[in-house]
Amino acid sequence: MQPPRLFPLLSPDGTAYSPSISFPYRDPIFSSLTAGLIGALIPIATILFAQLFLRSFADFSSAILGLLYSLTAGTCFQVILKKTIGGLRPHFLAVCRPVIQEGVVGEGYNRIMFSVDQVCTGDTARIRNALQSFPSGHSEIAFAGLGYLAIYLFTHLGIGDRSNSSRAGFWRVLAVIAPILLATYIACTLVLGYHHHAHDCFFGAAIGMVTAVLGYRVVFRSLVDGGTNWKPRIGRRAKRAASMERSVDELEDGLGGRRRGRKMGLVKSSSRSGGALARNRRREDASVQVGETDIENENGHDSPV
Repeated sequence: MQPPRLFPLLSPDGTAYSPSISFPYRDPIFSSLTAGLIGALIPIATILFAQLFLRSFADFSSAILGLLYSLTAGTCFQVILKKTIGGLRPHFLAVCRPVIQEGVVGEGYNRIMFSVDQVCTGDTARIRNALQSFPSGHSEIAFAGLGYLAIYLFTHLGIGDRSNSSRAGFWRVLAVIAPILLATYIACTLVLGYHHHAHDCFFGAAIGMVTAVLGYRVVFRSLVDGGTNWKPRIGRRAKRAASMERSVDELEDGLGGRRRGRKMGLVKSSSRSGGALARNRRREDASVQVGETDIENENGHDSPV
């Protein structure tokens, strides 16, 4: 699949009409695989190194998941644009090797616009790649990975924490800028090597930064609030387990309260029954004493007259 493209080949006097696509072909400094590995492995290594100080599996798992979100979303976005819109790379004519056969007539004004099938005689794979200039995939993958790393360092080094009154060291600023500088260098090599136009790299970098921000925001609680932007979000399973533990604790507390209430009720009822028994015994003793007194009077004691 390649985007349909007409390109200016010749001017009316027979000279090259579009210098912007007439640059020579040069091998890229960073291949697509190399750029992808740089955008993925350097952030992963840095996040792993940070765990020596953080010692948090939740932070590690959330950071890696957000990085994968950023890389995957950005790659899908730029591939769709490449396949549907595309564009002519600066070295397009060097790869196309156009030859106007007899009877081939161009289109448009002065018949100077041609298609790939009409005039190109070069390698088919390189021609297909030369039609996919917009946006820059190298720039996107570099900024999606290294831009995500810059955000991670910015939040976890506490640069945006307004509650901290102490001055942050300049090394923290350098640590945040370093990934952006590396991503910018990767993008600039594509312009210098005649593989992309400047606007291709700018748009690819914008896609990468947008997906980096979204990927980080999905897995961490905030982006600008220095008090929470370093705290990972809780996953559904962990949240479900925490809610289950909370409900179990509440249930145990309720049952414990009921048991304590029952025990107190039993104590009160037993105290009431004990008091009643004591009163009955006192009454029985009093009646026995009265009966004994009456019997003694009847057996020989004179009653007063």
